[in-house]
Amino acid sequence: MDPDANTTMSSQQTFGQRVRQQRHRLRLTQAELAERVGCSEITVRKIEAGERTPSRQIAELLARSLEIAANERDAFLDCARGQPAPREAPRRPPLSLARLPAPITRLLGRDADVTTVCRRLQDTGVRLVTLVGPPGIGKTRLSLQVAALLQGHFADGVVFVPLAPVGEPELVLDTIGQALGVTEATGEPLFDRLCALLEGYRLLLVLDNFEHVLRAAGDLARLLEACPQLTVLATSRAALLVRGEQVVPLAPLALPALTWPLEPEAVVRAPAVELFVERARAVAPHFALTTDNVAAVAAICARLDGLPLAIELAAARTRLLAPLALLERLGQKYLLHGAGPRDLPPRHQTLHNAIAWSYNLLTPAEQRLFARLGVFIGEYDLAAVEAVCGDDEFSGVLELLGALADHSLVRVAEGPGGAMRIGMLETIREFALERLGESGELAAMRVRYARHYLALAARADGELNGPEQERWLDRLEREHDHFRAVLAWATHGERFGEAGAPDGGMARLPGWQLAARLWRFWYTRCHLNEGRRWLAALLATDQDDAPSPEHARLLLGAGVLARAQGDLDEGRRLIDASLDGARRDGLPADVALALYHRGVAAFDGGEAGAAIRDLEECLAIQRQQGDVAGIASTLNGLGSVLIGHDDERAVALLDESVRRQRALGNRRGEAFTLHSLGLAELRRNNHAAAASHFQQGLALFRSLGDDIGIADCLAGLAAVAGAQAQRDRAGQLWRAAEALRERIAAPLATAERDVYMRYLGGITALPASPEDPVEELVARILAVDRYPTPSAAGATSCHA
Repeated sequence: MDPDANTTMSSQQTFGQRVRQQRHRLRLTQAELAERVGCSEITVRKIEAGERTPSRQIAELLARSLEIAANERDAFLDCARGQPAPREAPRRPPLSLARLPAPITRLLGRDADVTTVCRRLQDTGVRLVTLVGPPGIGKTRLSLQVAALLQGHFADGVVFVPLAPVGEPELVLDTIGQALGVTEATGEPLFDRLCALLEGYRLLLVLDNFEHVLRAAGDLARLLEACPQLTVLATSRAALLVRGEQVVPLAPLALPALTWPLEPEAVVRAPAVELFVERARAVAPHFALTTDNVAAVAAICARLDGLPLAIELAAARTRLLAPLALLERLGQKYLLHGAGPRDLPPRHQTLHNAIAWSYNLLTPAEQRLFARLGVFIGEYDLAAVEAVCGDDEFSGVLELLGALADHSLVRVAEGPGGAMRIGMLETIREFALERLGESGELAAMRVRYARHYLALAARADGELNGPEQERWLDRLEREHDHFRAVLAWATHGERFGEAGAPDGGMARLPGWQLAARLWRFWYTRCHLNEGRRWLAALLATDQDDAPSPEHARLLLGAGVLARAQGDLDEGRRLIDASLDGARRDGLPADVALALYHRGVAAFDGGEAGAAIRDLEECLAIQRQQGDVAGIASTLNGLGSVLIGHDDERAVALLDESVRRQRALGNRRGEAFTLHSLGLAELRRNNHAAAASHFQQGLALFRSLGDDIGIADCLAGLAAVAGAQAQRDRAGQLWRAAEALRERIAAPLATAERDVYMRYLGGITALPASPEDPVEELVARILAVDRYPTPSAAGATSCHA
């Protein structure tokens, strides 16, 4: 934006000068303006040079394209016809205003915000704009940039009034008066003297740090009503909430896209990284972003949520620490209490001071909720806040949460299905966690936090075989960070800071119970490596206090995930141990489930006879127990094993399984059975039926975000193509299936691979095209029209 721009018509300007001035203000080239108007670039050039008088139609198009204000459009058109603009009324003597503070550092990454604020302030219908954002977001710096750019727009200047030193709201008008040179006078109210002074002056008043004097917002509104040519830009951590206010929320600086490999030239274009690099060079002139440190710098900026003050304070440490060492030290105390430049206001010399400034403005109840929210990781919902933070002595959580959001201390956004999602910037959360520790409530909040998310996982576990499984899988994905926090507490306490557990006997019990209910989610959404790590860590802890059912279920989950990753021997060992424990404890449902997975593992190892025996025993127990969902799944397992041994019985069992799964609404179970039916029909040379079953299964697996199932169906379609001698298509589909399995670290078992090889032969040896990257290949194959895409796809990411 041109700092000398002045959209007010001057009688001394030619029409061409006015066009050029407004074009510069809008940052348009002559070619871009010509395109807006619908004329040639030469026409615009001649108009600006005074070599051509525009027609009325062109003049009106110019007025619209140059965004001439409605109250200035007639004068603009008169000027185009050569008529002089009316002379302005004589002005009063100029105000004696202090010079604006001149920042000594560049403003980075805020071009769009500057443009937005400037345009609002230049709108004649807007009198009050408030920049709102959390501590350290850069509101003051942005307001100064806007003020400097708009000095030419406001005929009588811009005045900057810092309100941070003002102790009481009643002193705000006095502070404004002092900045404008209003002298003390007896018998005349200050408000009247201010109004008399400002009468006839077109002025921009910048009021910085309004959040602690919000009660003065009413006085400011009265001043704006009494002085029609006064415009105000305020900065505050909370909106002023008066009529006519235009709120502009200020977001953190944009972070780099983490696409690997990270290229320094691309990463430094992200505003957060650009700020870090510039401030680092201020203290370490030879600092440069390189392939060696780019990942650490990007991680630092992400860890600091793109918060400008936090990034500046961290970058100042590069004089002594390399980025990787700095990243390792970005712990709570180091981050919050590290000192910044001495010339900053005290509230901005440390992050702790910046956040404390807002915290001290809260009521005691708001402070208590703020501290309790520090126990949460990432984003969470209102139900979690009420369950963890609410109690008999602490009601009205929703209202208190709204107050924290008003102070920019929490972020509230709309999540899936319109549900509220709540979160804090990590730097603010660490301050809250520090306050929670000081309150003595930290241990109790951690226990309540763990119990809430354990209850959520238990409820979800009961829904994963039903019609709502997709919704529950998505919900578990959204809350995964919270489950990780509880598991970290149960294994080594890293997330919760202290070694051991808050209430003795609860030391690892929440972890055992939680992992026993999450392993099916980890399997379905392909968190295979992560799931195995958690289960191994829990199983490696002291098991003297482990309740037997949970221990057996952990063993089973660890065995299933090991088998899924091709670690068949380890998988079978763990499943056998789980079965032994379930038999010993007399738990028939757990015995049946362990038998099912032992049978599947035996089949993967090429032992069809052992697989059939285990699955038959499993089915008998489930029928005895009336386990409807278990029966449907075991019919699929048994039918799959019987393919090639008793095809007629296999198809009959699989057909019954599909009917049962559909009746239950178990779309994932239905998808696995459709895949098995595809293999059965392929065995019987019913290629069209086989392809149809694989296509239906693929659509269901995609909706559930189940990459293992997607890979299975792609492999099945490759086998169909191979059976029909479609060599190229078979090779492409097979490579996609293998690529997907490689990405999620879940290779095919030998026995299963042998089934496909019967139809593929040497096709798998076809080389992949160098122009056909794996990810694009998978995406393209999944987008082919003949493989249906469900109307609402679930999450498809797989964190292997």
